[in-house]
Amino acid sequence: MDISKILKKQMLFYIKLLLAGLIMIRCISNNEIQRQSCKTEKEKGVPGNIIGNWKLVKQDRLFTSPGEIDHSCNDIIFSFKTDSTYTVSSNTPTFLGSSEAGIEYQLKSIDLSRIIFKLTTRNTNWQCTISEYDMIWDNTILDSGRMIFIRVK
Repeated sequence: MDISKILKKQMLFYIKLLLAGLIMIRCISNNEIQRQSCKTEKEKGVPGNIIGNWKLVKQDRLFTSPGEIDHSCNDIIFSFKTDSTYTVSSNTPTFLGSSEAGIEYQLKSIDLSRIIFKLTTRNTNWQCTISEYDMIWDNTILDSGRMIFIRVK
């Protein structure tokens, strides 16, 4: 295969990732999320900055059941630290990873705006979009689905 064709395919892939990320940010860019009559205030932060506390509010998948899981009434908190580790704490014992500390992650920017990243954790790569209020981990292409977070105190 010609190298220029490979480069064109890679460029097209990254453009699709960028557009998907921008669409996702636009879809959930309001200041509050309300599901199952549970309301959580979002904390404003710096776009592209993962450091701090993030509440998991929703998981969805295209091809497996259940297609969508609403976590907005649960306190599943991912706390990201500057040493490239994070901790998961949860009031939901059935949530996988409900009490884990020191989980390693790697975050690399994949766009010029520095809000779309490749997040690697637990041997899985995610497209990660980080806005002022929201973070989305997207691995829909492999049906790991999406994990949608809001920034909290």
